[in-house]
Amino acid sequence: MFVLKQDYTYEWPVDVKVPAEGKHQIQRFNGKFKVLAQEEAEAIVGRGAAAVTMELLRKVFVGWGGEVTAEAGGPLEFNETNRDAMLSIPYVRIAIALAYYESILGEKWREKN
Repeated sequence: MFVLKQDYTYEWPVDVKVPAEGKHQIQRFNGKFKVLAQEEAEAIVGRGAAAVTMELLRKVFVGWGGEVTAEAGGPLEFNETNRDAMLSIPYVRIAIALAYYESILGEKWREKN
């Protein structure tokens, strides 16, 4: 049975390809995402590509599981500062964006892109 929820958040795996010594090391965490209403998403998409990605991810990327740790050790708290720090790293931002689009559009989307 389908349940219509006006405010829906969910967890989805995010695979970050971390560059390391000529190859990529996959590091996974569970991202928490929020589904935007169509009108809100369209308002963001109407802007330039780089702004769209950052603004969209700031709206839809709303948390992470305990797998994200601080450089000094221990879990990294989700807050705007830490979220923006993650989004400022290109390979992390790309991984989060890919996870979000795959979660919304399905695996076939990734195969086409």
